[in-house]
Amino acid sequence: MDDVPAVRGYPSLAENMARTPESAIFSTFAPLTNRDLLYRQAKLNKLHNKLKQVELTDYYKQRNLGGRQFYAQDWEDLVETDKAGKHSEQWELFLEIREELRQYRECLIQAATLASYPHPSRFDFGVIQNQLDDLHETDKFALIGHDCDIWGSTLDPTGYAPDMICLRTRQNLNEDPFTRWATGTFLPWFGKRYPWLKKNEPRYGGPSYVAETFLNITFYISTVIATILPIAAISVLYCVNSMRGRLITIAILSPLFSLCFNTFTNPRRVEIFIAVST
Repeated sequence: MDDVPAVRGYPSLAENMARTPESAIFSTFAPLTNRDLLYRQAKLNKLHNKLKQVELTDYYKQRNLGGRQFYAQDWEDLVETDKAGKHSEQWELFLEIREELRQYRECLIQAATLASYPHPSRFDFGVIQNQLDDLHETDKFALIGHDCDIWGSTLDPTGYAPDMICLRTRQNLNEDPFTRWATGTFLPWFGKRYPWLKKNEPRYGGPSYVAETFLNITFYISTVIATILPIAAISVLYCVNSMRGRLITIAILSPLFSLCFNTFTNPRRVEIFIAVST
């Protein structure tokens, strides 16, 4: 059964996502989730206000009717049933609030969990867009429903929905701004310009240029710049004779060093400050 190819469409797309977990990208439907929370919040607020009104009525206006004034002071009186086996209006209302509150909290926790998931990189959007292209057959499309463009497309790479999350990110593609730019901006442009140079790379979901070689190139570029920049700065300062010229040169080189440090690494602000100030 493992040799049987998956049917073109959702089955084949799911198979590709299984082979490349970083391309398992889904929508959180954040507007609908937020709307659901707002509706639940509004209902709970209304029930809460109603409960407070019932509590006031039982405590002040119904003091002579079955000891309702003790509901606020004795839990057993509150939950005790009458001869017909029914609870008080106040307790029945609170039980309704309890169930609504449980569902509201569950939805809130789920929304917070989804919000903590990482946003997919442009590279991984490109992977799933290429996967969908590879699943096309002549003039037919892999998906034909309303969700066919939820990930964008190779013709519209940034047309994906804004509330997408991925189940796993590629750590090596998110190490620094330079690598993110190279894989998210430069690579798609390069792929359109030189498509015949692609080779099949299962790790990245299909034909791609991004293998270990490409990542190594970005690492080598960062290393070379880190090596040359201090030497170049010293050489320039050596060639400047006047003190005024040296101060101006330092004023130019310091922001340049800070920019390179922030571009080719992934530093914290305090690390940038320490590196520049020392």
